[in-house]
Amino acid sequence: MTERLIPFRLQLFAIALSVLLLIGIIALIRKGKLKEGYSILWFAIGIGFLVISVWTNLLRLVSKLVDVEYEPATLFTFLLVGSIVVMIHFTVIISGFDHKNKTLAQFIGLLMWEIKKLKQENEKIKNQLPRMNSASSAKQDEKND
Repeated sequence: MTERLIPFRLQLFAIALSVLLLIGIIALIRKGKLKEGYSILWFAIGIGFLVISVWTNLLRLVSKLVDVEYEPATLFTFLLVGSIVVMIHFTVIISGFDHKNKTLAQFIGLLMWEIKKLKQENEKIKNQLPRMNSASSAKQDEKND
């Protein structure tokens, strides 16, 4: 009998954790709280974590390649690296939103400036109307007389 790569309970915990992650992602998508595009990275991490949790020989091989003696440490390193990748991905998305917010704020400022100018022009026209009306009514009175 070969030596167990990782303790059975730890392996079950890792499998359960990755399955719960996948179920959680599906539930968030179904409720409309997570867009499908953003979930792809989470699915990749969950499936990768599940594969490594189930196929322990792959974990042993990777651990030997990176010279780690305690294989569960490699397993959780994968989880940590995956989490960092997700954080970087969302940081890029947030940076894009920051740029879009700045552009929208500038656009709103220009629109407000245009509205202010139009209101001023409208007021000028309104102020000129009584003069025009009184001048045209005076001409009408002259014609009638």
